Amino acid sequence: MEPCKSAHPGRAERHRGQRGASIVEFALVAPLFLLLLLGITEGAWYVLEVSAITNSARTAARWEVVASNFGAGQMPDCALPSPSPPLVSPARATAGPFADAITAASITNVPVDDSSGNVIGCTVTIKVTFQPFEQLVQLGPSTISTTFTAYID
Repeated sequence: MEPCKSAHPGRAERHRGQRGASIVEFALVAPLFLLLLLGITEGAWYVLEVSAITNSARTAARWEVVASNFGAGQMPDCALPSPSPPLVSPARATAGPFADAITAASITNVPVDDSSGNVIGCTVTIKVTFQPFEQLVQLGPSTISTTFTAYID
C-alpha cells in the first residue's frame, strides 16, 4: 500500500527554503552591521582622543602660567625669549592612553598680550596625529589640534 500524499508540503520541506533565504540575508546584512559597529567604535575613540588632547592643552597652559612662579613685573615663561620649560610632562599627565602622542614637537606655546603690550597669559596648542581605522585600512592620518589659553590673574 502506498502512503497517502497530502496536497500541502510537509513542515520540513517548507522550512528548508526559508533556511536558505535566511543564510543569504545574513550574508548580505552582516558586513553592513559590522561596518556600522566599527564606525561607532572608531567615532567614540576619536571623541575620547579629542577630549583627552583638549584636557592636556588646558593643563599645559595652566601649568605654564601657574608653575612659572613669577612675581609682579615678571613675565611667565611663555613670554621669555628663551624656550619655556618643557610642557610635555604636564600635557601628558592628563592625556590618558594618548600620552605617547604628545611630544615637544606637538606643543606650541605663545604669549598673549593685552592692548598695552603686557603679557596677560599663555596660549598652548597641541597637535597630534590621529590615524582612523589604523589597524584595518590605511586611510591616512588626520590631525587633532586643540588650543587653550590661560590668563594671569
